[in-house]
Amino acid sequence: MVPRVQKAHRLRLCALGLAVVAMVVAVADGSASGASTSRCPAGALRLRDLGTDGAAGLGIDLLRFELRRPGACTLRGYPGVTLLDGRRKLRVRLGRHTGVARPRTVRLDAHHPAVFEFLYEEHYASGSGALRACPIKVTGLSVIPPGDGQAVRVRLRRPLGVCRNGVRNGVTAVGSKRALVF
Repeated sequence: MVPRVQKAHRLRLCALGLAVVAMVVAVADGSASGASTSRCPAGALRLRDLGTDGAAGLGIDLLRFELRRPGACTLRGYPGVTLLDGRRKLRVRLGRHTGVARPRTVRLDAHHPAVFEFLYEEHYASGSGALRACPIKVTGLSVIPPGDGQAVRVRLRRPLGVCRNGVRNGVTAVGSKRALVF
């Protein structure tokens, strides 16, 4: 009789272990809730400027998408970014900065925002070779989330001087790590 009890106990432990593995896979897959996570529409997002950094004439502005409503959604790819001047006029559209990281799908919820950066040249060499500050004073951004057509606007913490034709101007993919381009 003792061997039967041990065998039944082992079978229960094995079944319990399989159930735990199935739950871990379902949670990692995102299917535990029974609903798939949809793409984040612009109207559900808030954009925050987290500040600037940089060196050697290249500025890096860190931005964060936050979800305004309960639930979750995903972003993947490069946001469309247009620089705005003090009169909120469109000045420069930025291209993709593809040298930093490949796009990946980022899941947003109340506790998990998604970051991206825009890189810009702050100085240019004049005819005499002297460095000069870039002339465009940027005070805000108009950002179109990946996969959407509607823009979200944000006012920058401080005005930035940006060169219109800077060869290093660009935007990283949503969810990219810090840009190490120096």
